[in-house]
Amino acid sequence: EFDRMLSEQLDRQPVPENAVHRVTPWAASIGYLTWGLILTTLHLDFLYLQYLLPTVGFALLVLGLRSLRRENRMFFAGWVFSLAQAAWHLVTLLLDVTALPLPMDATALGLIVTGADLIQLLLVRQGIKQVFARAGQTMPSDPMLRVVIWQLIAVGLALSPLAHSWLAFIPMLIFYIVSVRALYSLGT
Repeated sequence: EFDRMLSEQLDRQPVPENAVHRVTPWAASIGYLTWGLILTTLHLDFLYLQYLLPTVGFALLVLGLRSLRRENRMFFAGWVFSLAQAAWHLVTLLLDVTALPLPMDATALGLIVTGADLIQLLLVRQGIKQVFARAGQTMPSDPMLRVVIWQLIAVGLALSPLAHSWLAFIPMLIFYIVSVRALYSLGT
């Protein structure tokens, strides 16, 4: 009798908002992915942050995709890509620190790294779409597609005469913030 009464009382109690967030592994993984994306994109060239922030970002990407790798093949492939990118980042970091020359031209190397970033973003996008499809829901938005478009525009701007223009930087920053916030909101 006591158990039944206790159960009925608990059914009427509202569930705190943060209780659901704490037990949803999806939220933590998407949070790690979002912060990893931010930190690998953000480059601040003072106080050695140009080395520290991307390193932490790659670690967050690996951790975020590690917990999702068993959901579907796309997340697994994204996780493998994140491991490869983290290893590549550490190799280039060691080459930078030891002042050894890079094995190829910096522009070609940058395009290869950007291509790998785009492949990883597309893999994660497909993984997210498969999760929503399996749940029988449609994604409220497609933030990963926005991030892919942002990265393509950023590459185009970097290769154009507008590379150092504030008129190009401010809209790109606003578009990036909106995209990343939409990605983060997928986890809640």
